[in-house]
Amino acid sequence: MSHGTRVAEAANTTDPDRIEALVTDPSVEVRRSLMGRQAGSLPGWAVTALARDRDRAIRRGIALRHPLTGPVAARLATDPATAVRSALARRTDIDPALVVALAFDPDPTVRAVAVLNRLLPHNDFDRLVEQELSVAVWVSMVARRATTPETVRLLLERSHEPRLWEMAVRRLDLAADLVARAARSADSGVRTFVAERDDLDSATVELLLADDKSPVRQSLIRGGSPIPASALRSTLHGDPDEDVRAAALRRLQDHHDSLDLLGQRLSMDSRRRLAELIGPDDPAIPLLAKDRNRRVREVIARRTGHGNIDPSVIADLSADRSFLVRRELARHVPMDADPQVLVDLATDPRDEVAEALADRRGLPDVAVVVLVAAGRTR
Repeated sequence: MSHGTRVAEAANTTDPDRIEALVTDPSVEVRRSLMGRQAGSLPGWAVTALARDRDRAIRRGIALRHPLTGPVAARLATDPATAVRSALARRTDIDPALVVALAFDPDPTVRAVAVLNRLLPHNDFDRLVEQELSVAVWVSMVARRATTPETVRLLLERSHEPRLWEMAVRRLDLAADLVARAARSADSGVRTFVAERDDLDSATVELLLADDKSPVRQSLIRGGSPIPASALRSTLHGDPDEDVRAAALRRLQDHHDSLDLLGQRLSMDSRRRLAELIGPDDPAIPLLAKDRNRRVREVIARRTGHGNIDPSVIADLSADRSFLVRRELARHVPMDADPQVLVDLATDPRDEVAEALADRRGLPDVAVVVLVAAGRTR
């Protein structure tokens, strides 16, 4: 029997005799195919045999997903391979005593996984905290839901490791003074996680709004913590990062209508972003379609093909003084627009506009006739 046939057979056969032969097959690919079967589809004796396999990946797969008897699980808990013991430490259907043993494993990778296992009794967890020295395990300890705020504080006092603080600031029960300390971390990743919280006090909000890293400022504005409208307006007008300004604009839109925002002397970038965000029936659309900046008007022209823009706005755009705006309109104008708009675009003095319209599919006859007459079809 060929190697490929045996690999396929290992993944599907239910014949006990064939499984027995495949368990000891000299090809590791065949034995891995057998191990990779759906959990519960292998006889217990086959699982036991594969748990002793010389290939570490096979033993890890057995430890990770297949039903285990007590003796097999105990043997895997002492496997020489860290990856195998780590896989077993994830299991929540084994003897809790094994989880405790793995929580005291010599390798911190194994301990970090075992600490997260809900089978680990809390009194054993307390013993672990007292003697643990690995930051990787501390991160898991902080991530563990049952960890008390007092224990979290203890662990944070031991280290400035960013991974530890990043995990800590995700906890809703983190003490306010620790949140404030994290907001002053030298690591921008920690500050970014702080900024995402929705319970920051005004002093911390002010601090993070002035952070020198734009991802921190952006996360704060996109987060849920209260930010004064005046601070958002200052950000909208003065922040050097366009994405931060866009986030401030979105946040302001939650509490101010678009016409109100336009009355606040928005920058060109902010007006352009507003033109991209508002709905097609927003009362600010006509104003933006006549904006003093061409790029803003181009955005509205581009949107005519994706929203129910008022026909009068489309008519105004077809007469725009910029051929670039008219070209965008020609590329996107709805095919059921006012025929006069289509005629105006088809007879535009700039070839770029008429050619953009000519490239469209499904043009009404009136537009096709005018384009043909002007010799602008391709």
